[in-house]
Amino acid sequence: MVKRMKWLLAALCIASVAIAATTVKQEASLEVGRRAYEASEYAKAIQALQAAAAADPKNGDVQLLLAKSYLELQQHDPAIKSAEKAVAIDPQNSIYHEWLGRAYGEKGRSCQLVFGNITGQENTQGIRDSRTARREELFGAASADRIRL
Repeated sequence: MVKRMKWLLAALCIASVAIAATTVKQEASLEVGRRAYEASEYAKAIQALQAAAAADPKNGDVQLLLAKSYLELQQHDPAIKSAEKAVAIDPQNSIYHEWLGRAYGEKGRSCQLVFGNITGQENTQGIRDSRTARREELFGAASADRIRL
């Protein structure tokens, strides 16, 4: 019986040391990520924060800092994914929601820069021209003026 107790005590000690080492490593990764973010070294921050997120997937602050780092590098999809994870972890945290909105907004702005303003005059004219062409194709040029799609 005493022998079993000693073995159990040794196993508990080893387990607690392993847990403490994991916690220290996770906190170190988070701190490295935070410092890299503050130093504007976003790629380094992402690398460290990914390790911290893998060690503690229920930490919304890690996910938020990851999202912010991705946004700084204009990587919108990973930023949105990280912000969504943060919101899923703590839906009551308004800061997580704010940054998720910012990530979607940044993605929208970058798409607008690439594709232009869809509601702009030149695009509206293009839509109007394509509708007229479609009417002419379906009903002939003479009746295209009377029919609207």
